[in-house]
Amino acid sequence: GGGGMWFHEASTGYVHLRMVMMDHVYEIPPIEDYINSNAYVVISMSSLGEGGRGSCSTPAEASTVDIHKVVPPLAPVPSPNPFPPEPLPPSIRDDICEGGPTPVHCVVSNWGVWSDCMGECGGVGSRSRSRTVQVKNSNGGNLCPNLIEVDHTCTTPACAIDCVVSEWDEWDSCSVECGGGTQNRTRQVLTQPSNGGVSCPLSTSLTETKICGEGECVVDCVVGEWSGWSVCNVECGTGSHSRTRAITTQSSSSGTPCPSQEGLSEVKACEMAPCVVNCILSEWTSYSSCEVSCGGGTQTRSRIVVTPASGGGNPCPPSKDLTDSIVCNSQNCPINCEVSQWSVFTACTVECGGGLQTRTRDVSIQPQHNGTSCPALTEEISCNIDDCVATPVDCTWNEWTSGECSVSCGDGTITRTR
Repeated sequence: GGGGMWFHEASTGYVHLRMVMMDHVYEIPPIEDYINSNAYVVISMSSLGEGGRGSCSTPAEASTVDIHKVVPPLAPVPSPNPFPPEPLPPSIRDDICEGGPTPVHCVVSNWGVWSDCMGECGGVGSRSRSRTVQVKNSNGGNLCPNLIEVDHTCTTPACAIDCVVSEWDEWDSCSVECGGGTQNRTRQVLTQPSNGGVSCPLSTSLTETKICGEGECVVDCVVGEWSGWSVCNVECGTGSHSRTRAITTQSSSSGTPCPSQEGLSEVKACEMAPCVVNCILSEWTSYSSCEVSCGGGTQTRSRIVVTPASGGGNPCPPSKDLTDSIVCNSQNCPINCEVSQWSVFTACTVECGGGLQTRTRDVSIQPQHNGTSCPALTEEISCNIDDCVATPVDCTWNEWTSGECSVSCGDGTITRTR
């Protein structure tokens, strides 16, 4: 139930339709938004067609609007305007053709920049751009056009292609059979990277080298001839003389090994006239470490017979004279204090108002000779801390504890508690 009125603005050429339905006024967007868009109606300023005819006069302009043709919509089209006009109050109906408030048209900003094209790489994707409302329409002014535009024909960036390399070739032959050589293997680039793909490894990474033929070449040991026997090493008595030979070619690990150092020399005894030899002793060794840190220990030192007496020479001393000992670390060892386990806490000294419970322990071993001092022998804790009621309570004491003297000798003190 209602009627509609067409309005034409001479300054802009816009045509508007206001429909009055159930005592409310609704405004249709500018006709330019619908021409050739398959939506709703197509209206022109031509002569009367299949529709009707209406006229409206205002103080500013008088125009005639012809409704050329009413075109049914091809499909429902949602309104692109995010700011639908509010219903006009009933009082404005009377101002529609009587010079009402000046219309304020919607004003929007320029389009912003297009967003990045989104979609699978190397194909067709979507992008969008937007604009904002700078002035909101009112008083029947032009409605705002679409604020968001979507383009579904943009091209996404080309897909990245990573470098692809082949598997390693087989190792080539070792450069030598023994003594240490090398062998190589290679791989090839099958696909070069493009469009920001993962780079190929450096050319030096396309070749791999390893050591081979590390076994030594087979070389047998060669030694020279024996030298003549040396002169006897003593002028009297029994001595020795020797002969040697030298290695002329060292063997490899797999060749015939060379003899040990003992195998490169020979020693045999030689007899000279008997000699008079006095006993010769070594120097005293250093004293050994003390086996204890206190309480008295022993450090010893010794010497040995280097040359025993022979041929009537001076004899060696008896074995007991070959060792010597001294007392070490004779100071008294410190004795640390030791205490017993804590006793059970005594009963609380009061039933309320805050009292004490006590427990004690005794000294089992008194400290001596700078030993660790004894810890506290008494410990107290608070108990029955709740306030007392107004009932008189007499003070009570527990029995005195026993105590021990603080020292084992000399003047000390004995402490007891209750």
